[in-house]
Amino acid sequence: MKGGKRPGAGRKPKADEDRIRTLCLNAMERIYGSEEKAFEYIAKQSKESFPHLKLLFEYAYGKPKDIKSVAIEQLEIPLFPDIP
Repeated sequence: MKGGKRPGAGRKPKADEDRIRTLCLNAMERIYGSEEKAFEYIAKQSKESFPHLKLLFEYAYGKPKDIKSVAIEQLEIPLFPDIP
């Protein structure tokens, strides 16, 4: 496969994001009455559920950066072995 532009690749159009956001907000209002009540429900669930607590904190404070540490071992390899 060659590089370059491919159909369906890349970020979705802003119109799609706006449409999905509107659908989500409408669903929250239908089910819970308002956005605030939906978040209150998540907050109540977070007392017993770590995933709910994590979601609530990520919305309130932003998702923390993923940090990955990589340990690298240095080996001493001679370029020219001792020639007798």
